[in-house]
Amino acid sequence: MPWETKFDIEETLEKALKVFWEHGYNATSMRDLTKYMGINSGSIYSTFGNKRELFLSTLQHYNKMSAIRLRQYEQLSSPKQAIIRLFEDIKIMILDKSDQHGCFIVNTTLEMAPHDTEMYDLVSIGQNNIRSFFKKRIKKGQENSEISMNLIAQDVSELLLSLLVGLRVLTRNKPAKKQFNIVINNVELILNS
Repeated sequence: MPWETKFDIEETLEKALKVFWEHGYNATSMRDLTKYMGINSGSIYSTFGNKRELFLSTLQHYNKMSAIRLRQYEQLSSPKQAIIRLFEDIKIMILDKSDQHGCFIVNTTLEMAPHDTEMYDLVSIGQNNIRSFFKKRIKKGQENSEISMNLIAQDVSELLLSLLVGLRVLTRNKPAKKQFNIVINNVELILNS
């Protein structure tokens, strides 16, 4: 008789993501996963594979959810404000402590991506999604004269990605509001250059 899945896969992936996000890949045990996910190890292995394969699934899930969030920012009428709003929302989440573990992609980049090509590839997809978001918003802002035509969209998207990743690394050290404000003010200056 085939193994029957009696749980919501998306919900279970979300639970696994939270465990990996809080503890990192190496510090998370299968016992941690079964406890928090509310399913037994046999169900994990039959549905997701081993711990590494489950982690890869959580990375794919995170990339998917991140892409959905970026599309919400793209719905804002002002491309410039969409970029600034992304940075502002991160500031708010960190300062109100609803985001205490940093960015899952950045954390994975620091912990695992240098040692695992599949993880590196998934991290690259996540970073490319953000890079593409910035580039599209810059070009759209240039079309409607909201963002300076002097800017090279590709170059500025790389710069903004670097600022965002740096800010997310700082998240791990609980940055002060002043640090966020400096970054956000400079993002505005760059877009107005």
